[in-house]
Amino acid sequence: MKSSRIEVIRKADARDVRALAGLLRREMPTELRGLTIYDCHGVENHVLANIDRGAAAPVNYHVAELDGCVAGAIEMKRTEEIQFLQYVAVAPEARGRGVGGRLLAAALSPDVSKLRLHVLETNALARSWYARLGMREVGEVGWWAGCLPAPRRETGFVLLDRAGARAEWMRLGFTQAVVEAHGKRFAVGVLGNDWLRFGAWELVRQAALLAEVDAEWPGRKALVLESGRPPEDCRSRFVQVARAFVMEGELAELQLSALKR
Repeated sequence: MKSSRIEVIRKADARDVRALAGLLRREMPTELRGLTIYDCHGVENHVLANIDRGAAAPVNYHVAELDGCVAGAIEMKRTEEIQFLQYVAVAPEARGRGVGGRLLAAALSPDVSKLRLHVLETNALARSWYARLGMREVGEVGWWAGCLPAPRRETGFVLLDRAGARAEWMRLGFTQAVVEAHGKRFAVGVLGNDWLRFGAWELVRQAALLAEVDAEWPGRKALVLESGRPPEDCRSRFVQVARAFVMEGELAELQLSALKR
């Protein structure tokens, strides 16, 4: 029989930061451990900064309390058109009580019509649960880890706001480096002491772009999040560490009443 302990679902505040970040880190899927911001030394500063911004923050958090302790947490990111379920975790002692669904119900914004999330292919239970909620699979994304080619300096490639990006990385353990070249801008994530994170295979093939980032954060490995397989010239250097399905649904069509039970 489940305990009758009191449960509270609420917006996270400053007192929750350490417990919230710790829970999301501990319950991170095995495939993704060491590959997210929750393994970086300053993630609590990042969470607190978003909490302090309140409704103006693009990222918000809710927690579930059992006996006054944080036993569930969710991170949502919002744009004008889509809200993303970034991370959700429920402590072992709180599972089987509908806590995850109630966290999602509390975190959803009625002002943004579409919900999107990634669910790992190894998590068949969650994939089935989201499908019953009314979400549909619209794509997939692979997590690929590997080595970068040797950087090569060329004129016309410039790392923007080098000092600001470096300072943010020192404070948080992660940042976004932006390189400008020939009127275009390219974003590269810097994650901890080991990884550079890319959103497209084309970026890891640009030796001059890599040289600008490598000058500030040398010797990093590459983490690529892409729907397709590596190009032929990258296949020998990369291995797939995780695969996720992209699921999406319109709030008006989802079975949201089931979340609050």
